[in-house]
Amino acid sequence: MYHQLYLIQQLMIQNQITLSDNDLNATKTILLNFENKHLFTWEQFHYVSKQQFSKQYTLSLLNNLVDKNILEVSKVKKINYYHILVK
Repeated sequence: MYHQLYLIQQLMIQNQITLSDNDLNATKTILLNFENKHLFTWEQFHYVSKQQFSKQYTLSLLNNLVDKNILEVSKVKKINYYHILVK
């Protein structure tokens, strides 16, 4: 997990993209709870993060990570599935 986190941080530095504390914490949660190839939904992320965030805020966090090319999203039957890009 720490190796992947290091790679993500180095990639962000190279691309001159800053990670907020919330982005970093969300990335850590994803790395700890979901395997590289494992797809997850916002509900699964919300459950494992154990935060009292709203659906809108949780989706905002995940979409922010998609915008920064940390996560990738794929849609299956109207459900968004996320997975981590950096390996």
